[in-house]
Amino acid sequence: MLKSPTEIERQEKAWLPLFQPPRWIIERSTDLENFTEIYRYDGPTSTSTSVAGISAVVGATSITVTDTNPPSPNVFYRFGAQTAP
Repeated sequence: MLKSPTEIERQEKAWLPLFQPPRWIIERSTDLENFTEIYRYDGPTSTSTSVAGISAVVGATSITVTDTNPPSPNVFYRFGAQTAP
């Protein structure tokens, strides 16, 4: 079901304070089977780590991650949250 941006925004604001995972992880794959971690943000320490060719800008309410040299011809990304080490 598609929802209006206003409804989504309300849901996100209601959801985020209840669940703030300490770690955000981005992984990359060229075959949708084997994924490699390329970026990690650790909330409690406000630190991030990334592999070569990945740049990130951490803002007050968002993180922008850029793959400056993505594999060719296909690349797939997976975003995840980790609540425990």
